[in-house]
Amino acid sequence: MYISIFEKNNSHKKIHNSIVLNNKIVLDIDDGNSAYGGYGSKVNFISFNNEIFHRPILISKEIKYYLKKQSHETQ
Repeated sequence: MYISIFEKNNSHKKIHNSIVLNNKIVLDIDDGNSAYGGYGSKVNFISFNNEIFHRPILISKEIKYYLKKQSHETQ
C-alpha cells in the first residue's frame, strides 16, 4: 500500500507494510503502462496451459497474449 505524507521537514517515516511517498502521490511514481514485479518463483508469475512464466507483469499485455492464444487454439 502507498501512503503519501506531505510535510515541510520531509522526514522519512516508516509505516509497517507500506511504501511511504514523501511529498508525492501514487501517480507520481506508479505508471499503469509499465510492468510491475520482478523475476523469480517468489515474485510474480503467470500460469497458462500448464506452463509457468516468472516475469514482471503488465496486465493488458497478458490479456492480449491470452486472447491471441485462445483464438489460435479455436481455429
